[in-house]
Amino acid sequence: MANISALSPGQIISFDLNTTLISGGYRAVKLLANVEYSLAVQYTDVDSKHANIYDTLPDGTPRAAKDFNYLLVEHNGKIEAVGIPWIKDPVTVIDNSVFDVQVTGLNLNDGARLITEALQSRGISDFTISVNGSKI
Repeated sequence: MANISALSPGQIISFDLNTTLISGGYRAVKLLANVEYSLAVQYTDVDSKHANIYDTLPDGTPRAAKDFNYLLVEHNGKIEAVGIPWIKDPVTVIDNSVFDVQVTGLNLNDGARLITEALQSRGISDFTISVNGSKI
């Protein structure tokens, strides 16, 4: 089970799950809250999900979905509840730092496409690309 003690609502986080039976990972999702079962079920069918993945989770995971808390996250434009025992350590907090990266040796079209694809594959969608000082 992941250590979530240092997480706060509003943070952008990334994490993988302790199972491969549902989404392989959550990238750059917004943490909305740490909630109990009674609120989690309003957003996600956590009973069904937990029953389907229980046998793939680490030893010691509670059998009943009502016996642990959930992270509410904004994932792909939807609010979703993710069981804390489902989450694999580490949970990465993504800050809002601005990086200025210079890349040479790529032509304009291929370079912009490759950089865009690389960032998007990691769940990063808030970026701009500039070439010689001009945004493209």
